[in-house]
Amino acid sequence: MSAPPDLLEHLDAVRRLAGHRPLGLFVDIDGTIAPIAPTPEQATVSPAIQRSLAALSRDATVVALTGRDTASARRVVGVAEIAYAGNHGMEWWEDGAATLEPLVQPYIERIHRLAVHLGAALADEPGVLAGVLLEDKGPSLAIHYRLAADPAAVRERILALLAGPGGAGGFPLREGKMLIEVLPPVALNKGTAIARTVERRALASVLVLGDDTTDVDAFEAVRELRARGALEALAVAVSSGDAPEALLAAADYRLADPAAVETLLTWLAGEMAGGTPS
Repeated sequence: MSAPPDLLEHLDAVRRLAGHRPLGLFVDIDGTIAPIAPTPEQATVSPAIQRSLAALSRDATVVALTGRDTASARRVVGVAEIAYAGNHGMEWWEDGAATLEPLVQPYIERIHRLAVHLGAALADEPGVLAGVLLEDKGPSLAIHYRLAADPAAVRERILALLAGPGGAGGFPLREGKMLIEVLPPVALNKGTAIARTVERRALASVLVLGDDTTDVDAFEAVRELRARGALEALAVAVSSGDAPEALLAAADYRLADPAAVETLLTWLAGEMAGGTPS
């Protein structure tokens, strides 16, 4: 499959998009505006990206659209002026207020019980599951195995535990980069988060950037909105060499890595500050 074109070589496409106001900018965090880190706590966003997001928020709706919970997302991004859609759109932080989508509330306790169950398994099998990190995010559970000595073997063991007694029966699983997520059985994802924001903010255009499997939902949502004539949109895959094929197939353009994202956002902030792009 051929990769989509590099967006930095087609900035006129972004300039045309930004001419349709109001504009919405949706950015994933890990692997998109922050380089992938060994643990979620170690992720950082560059000061240049922080400045660009804050500047863009004066002329556009800017949303950090992430699998992280909103508290973690706000800590990593560090920009108070933007909105945060955490847990793939299941929780929100905007205008100084935190909200949780009512559909997910009934599943939080069972997700927590699953986290406790897996935590016990980690303690019981330290030789097998060394390097696994559990992230109980309330409405969802993330199981990271990037630090495992044998990631493939650890992945199989985690899946076996999730399929066994006390596991994730009835809950959807989604895999990302060295990650397995347990999600509640609700029709909420990054795509529905974008559609919600488009409607609430009456957006005329959307630029969305992401790097992993969960961002495919976002890309497909903006493609559908664009096909219906509801708005102008561009979906951009941040492909650091291990981007999923489905993500690249759904993208209009690509950027090489978070450093390229920084270049784009710095340029776009300058364009937007200079007035309506031509």
